[in-house]
Amino acid sequence: MKTGKFLSFLLFIFCGPALAQEAIIPGKVIERVPVDADKTQSYSLYLPSRFDAKTKFPIIYAFDPGGRGKTAVQVFAEAAEKYGYIVVGSNDSRNGLSGDKLMPIFNNISDDTHRRFSVDDRRIVMAGFSGGARVASIFAYSCKCAFAVIGSGAGFWQGVEVNNKLPFIYFGTAGYDDLNYFELRSLSEKLFGAQAIYRVEFFDGPHQWMPTSMAASALAWIELQAMRTNRRAKDVAFIERSFQERTLAADRFLSAKKFVEAEAAFRSIVSDFDALKDTATAAEKLKALLASSDLKKALRTERDEAADYERRSQELYGSVQNLKNTEARQETLSQIKTVADGVRSRAEANEDSSSRRTARRILDGIYISSVEFASAAVESKSKIDDAINMLELADAMRPRSAYVNYLRAQLFAVDGQKKKAIEALSKAVEFGLKDRARVESDKRFQSIRSTPEFQSLLSRM
Repeated sequence: MKTGKFLSFLLFIFCGPALAQEAIIPGKVIERVPVDADKTQSYSLYLPSRFDAKTKFPIIYAFDPGGRGKTAVQVFAEAAEKYGYIVVGSNDSRNGLSGDKLMPIFNNISDDTHRRFSVDDRRIVMAGFSGGARVASIFAYSCKCAFAVIGSGAGFWQGVEVNNKLPFIYFGTAGYDDLNYFELRSLSEKLFGAQAIYRVEFFDGPHQWMPTSMAASALAWIELQAMRTNRRAKDVAFIERSFQERTLAADRFLSAKKFVEAEAAFRSIVSDFDALKDTATAAEKLKALLASSDLKKALRTERDEAADYERRSQELYGSVQNLKNTEARQETLSQIKTVADGVRSRAEANEDSSSRRTARRILDGIYISSVEFASAAVESKSKIDDAINMLELADAMRPRSAYVNYLRAQLFAVDGQKKKAIEALSKAVEFGLKDRARVESDKRFQSIRSTPEFQSLLSRM
């Protein structure tokens, strides 16, 4: 029997007909596996090539803010293959859902995967990006069932208390240009103060899922912590290799004069390899860094960047209130556009600088918070006028956005402003909206669906 057919046969025998019908093959990302208890729910899945239905495997439950389970799984698939993890990405957990809707989603995929697979319950990992990172943290905090949490692009859910009783270890990461960069830096300080087991790393990039290389670093760190806590057998070669790689990375930070990163790197080496390796050299370099004027200067620069980001963002948010004044509206819109043009100009600078980082964080921060506010207004059918004004900010940050105009169309439609809804939807199509099926099935457009204008727009997609 050929290998692929044999593995499929094993999955059929041990996981049941429903799974076999999905043609789930180890080593391949599967986009949609229906949840047996609720066929309206599903998850994306990756089984490592070494998968054996009789062997317990660690598992990662990953949550994307847009319910893109496949995207979440693809972030971890390469590292999961290397370290032997099952990866599950929810297709239903997304931003905007309340806790009472989110928890059943997690419970369903947890029950489903435990029924289908032999899961190592001592090595469960929750992971997520942006709002999904917050969801991962509250799931782990509430169930007390996760060994580790990996958060990308955001910190904890508001209800998660940072203290020495935190029920999971934590690996956090964000791009240097991420709007939540300072949130991750602040969380790192709180975790250090609470004497929690954690590591926070940053990468070059905006608000996005971590690169696959960072996902590999996260899992390597979790594997090391699993060895330290006897959740898996110690691997001397792995420990030596990890120690050498991280020491080289810390030295590179120091050589590049990235003093904040170097301090964090040497501190984590001392903490993570205690009793496993001789960390005296790392401890000496950490001590020298903590006493250096270079680190103090770098930390002051970060504080200044954080204050600048907060001040400029609040100025833009404050301008939304002026949009309510009909007489001053056009003047306010002109002022917003001028400020936004200046921010984009700084964001597009060729060389990295404090000014460029702040500008990029402002662009993403204003845009994302504005569209999230508008999306929530669409769902609740409330605060319509405020949401439309917030989209003026989003439009200024990212002109000619199909998504912004789609949200406008939804808001106008639920508010009964049919003509404006058609105009906004036309703009969305002009700027690249091509998802005809989504528009046709959108219940918010019920009042305009039969109009010739709406049908004409569909024909253009």
